[in-house]
Amino acid sequence: QAEDGIRDVERSRGLGDVYKRQRYTPQDLADRGESVREAVSIVGLGRVGTALAVALKERGCILKSLADKDLGALERARLLLGGDISVSSSMEDVGPAEVFLITVRDDAIFQVASFLRSRFPRALLVHTSGLHSSHILGEGPRLAMHPLQSFASVREALENLPASLFSLEGDARGLEWGRKVVESLGGHSMELEASQKPLYHLAACIASNYLITLLHEALRAMEEAGMEQLMDKVQDMVGTFYKYTLPSSLINRKVMQE
Repeated sequence: QAEDGIRDVERSRGLGDVYKRQRYTPQDLADRGESVREAVSIVGLGRVGTALAVALKERGCILKSLADKDLGALERARLLLGGDISVSSSMEDVGPAEVFLITVRDDAIFQVASFLRSRFPRALLVHTSGLHSSHILGEGPRLAMHPLQSFASVREALENLPASLFSLEGDARGLEWGRKVVESLGGHSMELEASQKPLYHLAACIASNYLITLLHEALRAMEEAGMEQLMDKVQDMVGTFYKYTLPSSLINRKVMQE
């Protein structure tokens, strides 16, 4: 969930002003937050892993090593990052670091975390899954740091990551590091309990995956019916939701929870 460059980034100003956007250049964003100085290694160089690697390096982080089975992903990361960063297609070659970012598929997190925990028991392990809690990372410093954002490509991930809302769940050390990283990115964070992660993930799937699928099917059906004006109606509906329904639901969220 990172491809070939960075354009201007739209940064969210928070829930109270969630649909008003202000543009910042990448340099503006780099100047906003504190530098992240810890030595970090990353396992998994998909869209999210590559974007985080670029963003952390820009903010002063020391990248120790990068690992991915995909040689193409390694080469892409090498081109984007440059410098003397160790890259390998095997976790066996990953050396010591203060923080390990595990940005692999959900079903591979446990295996990667178990291997890293056995070798570096005192290191902070961080995964970016929206589903799993930090407990999948085993005993020791841990953090689940999930960007509530869709990344269709490496380029889009590089654009949107600084504007993202991140959910954070973990122990005290992990939460402290997560807050610092999100602040350095110019983003926003919300902290969850481990028990809240499944419902959080469900809400994200409904708001993103399911909604996109529903709109796609509606548009396809209307197109086959010869009524291609539906998109205007959808835009009107979404605009009305943003203007009236969403602010009301945020104000009355306690009532909704009950």
